[in-house]
Amino acid sequence: MFQNKLFGDKAFHGDEYLLRLIDYLMHRCNYFVETGTHRGDSFAYIVYNYPNCYAIGCEPNYEYLTEAIKKVNNKRNYYIDKRRN
Repeated sequence: MFQNKLFGDKAFHGDEYLLRLIDYLMHRCNYFVETGTHRGDSFAYIVYNYPNCYAIGCEPNYEYLTEAIKKVNNKRNYYIDKRRN
């Protein structure tokens, strides 16, 4: 089911229960905040699948931050910065 959505196979560790919960809750949210964005799979899942939600993330590791930004670079509904949680 979630594998059909962009980043659905990697987002939230591929945990189908967690993905169902996220999908249920995101329809009621205007913002998504993720501390410790890591490589950006969960962050990208939110950015791509919920374009009306503004995602905010931070990642202290520059290499991981760069990888995460590449996944969402063509979108506008996000802000991500190099910071600690």
